[in-house]
Amino acid sequence: MKNYVYHSLSRISLLFVLAATLSLSSFAQGFSTETQTRLQKVIETFQNDPANPYVGGMSVAIKVDGLAFWQGATGYAARNIDEQNNLLPGGTPFTTDTLSRIYSVTKTFTAALVLELAKEGAFSLEEPINKWLPLINAVNPNLNSSVTIRQLLAHESGYSDYTDEIALQVAVAFNPTHIWTPYEMASFVHQISPPGAERRYSSTNYILLGAIIEAATGKPIEQYYRERFFDPLHLASMYLGGRESLGNRGMLASPHDNISAFNPIFQLTGQPTFPDAYTNISRFPMDAIVSLAFTGGGIVSNAADLAEWGNALFGGRATSKSTLNTMLNSISPTPDEGGDKLGYGIFVTTRISETDYFVGHDGRVPGYRSVMFYQPDRKMTLVVLTNFYGADPYAVGQSTLRSASKFFMW
Repeated sequence: MKNYVYHSLSRISLLFVLAATLSLSSFAQGFSTETQTRLQKVIETFQNDPANPYVGGMSVAIKVDGLAFWQGATGYAARNIDEQNNLLPGGTPFTTDTLSRIYSVTKTFTAALVLELAKEGAFSLEEPINKWLPLINAVNPNLNSSVTIRQLLAHESGYSDYTDEIALQVAVAFNPTHIWTPYEMASFVHQISPPGAERRYSSTNYILLGAIIEAATGKPIEQYYRERFFDPLHLASMYLGGRESLGNRGMLASPHDNISAFNPIFQLTGQPTFPDAYTNISRFPMDAIVSLAFTGGGIVSNAADLAEWGNALFGGRATSKSTLNTMLNSISPTPDEGGDKLGYGIFVTTRISETDYFVGHDGRVPGYRSVMFYQPDRKMTLVVLTNFYGADPYAVGQSTLRSASKFFMW
């Protein structure tokens, strides 16, 4: 990856011109008023698309490290509904301060933490998981317990993704308030390929990494996130859902999705049913889903703090240089079936740009979608958080990048 050379005379000249032509307030933001207006219009166009209007809303942030920052929001953090869960007009606005569940973007934190703890001697990446999770064989004898910590990091365990297990989905629908442990989750998982045979994305790997951290160190994972990342980087909106409370951090966006497929189960258990359409599903308890997500997807954030995390992580401020290099060097040269090149808690995608290098992660779960990707040449992080599962955050990312492109023509 190449870096910009700021001591270039031509580039310095352009920066002086920029400073001279922008007002002090707009230069502090970096993006011109025209660009900011254009970016806001982009996200509102998606929000109000007649072909696929957003039932919920979104917050988007672009942060160029040390130079520029923009964030915008549109739509609803919570739509009004009637007693039968049908949508009503209006709701609570989605603002730039609104929090959202980032889900699998959490893996960027977990991978960095695993590598830092391994460097400090808490465990070795070559150790098998049964050293730290000895009950794994008893819980699910079909799982290969010789899988190493490194193979979990690299998505090379051969374990199925727990989110794809239908029996587990049904169990969650039956009892959505149950707090799941990693061992309970593992009992539903299958060994779909030998360890090390292929690199296939599976959130199961990162749930087990969290369990290993806690078993090896005796310390709750949320304390590690807070002491190593949230507090030092001043990411005040962030917390680990299921382990920490919302507190006074603001409003958490309600999830919007179509979960009518589970209505037969909801009827059996006396739970509220849902229309066969996207609606506010906040009446469905998220306890089980959030507890299952754990270190693979439990973190909550606003868009601005997540953009700062992207710049801090890939800019070398969140971890040691060796940890960052290990993460970047772990990326596979071969795309997976979705076209992404997987690494330790990160992947490279072409879904934002076919020509520019973007590295980071996305997240998706009932009611929420997220993307957080970093472009190293521009030292820029792009974040999209939405509480509408029918959204395409990559399309939002593509359009916002195009609208901001004039800023990068220096």
